[in-house]
Amino acid sequence: VQQRPQVGNHRQGIVKLQQGIAVAGIPGIRDQGLEKAIQYFKKALENSHKKEIEYTLLGMAYYLEDELEEAISCFNKAIDENDNYTQAYEGRNQAILEHHLKIVDLQEALKKYL
Repeated sequence: VQQRPQVGNHRQGIVKLQQGIAVAGIPGIRDQGLEKAIQYFKKALENSHKKEIEYTLLGMAYYLEDELEEAISCFNKAIDENDNYTQAYEGRNQAILEHHLKIVDLQEALKKYL
C-alpha cells in the first residue's frame, strides 16, 4: 500500500533527514560531504544483511543532494527489503513531496511566461 506524502510541515522532514545523515555517518564523512557518504553507503550495501538501513541512508544522502528521483528509488528498495521499515516510508514520502513541490513551482513559473 502506497503511503501518501503529508503536506504538513515538510521543512521539518528535511531537518529530520539531515539529522539522520549526521548521526549515521562514520567519523569523517560529515566533514567529507555527501558524495563520500553515498560512496560509503553503497559499499556498506555489499556486506549488509539489513539492506533497508543502507538503502534508506543512501536515499537520505541523495535527497540532500537534491537527486530526488534517485532518493525515491533507494527508499523504494528499502521498503522492498522490509515493508515495516517506517524510516524508508518517511524518507520516500518526503522526497515525493519535495519533488511535487518543485513541479508546482515550475508550473507556476511557466504560467508567467505563457
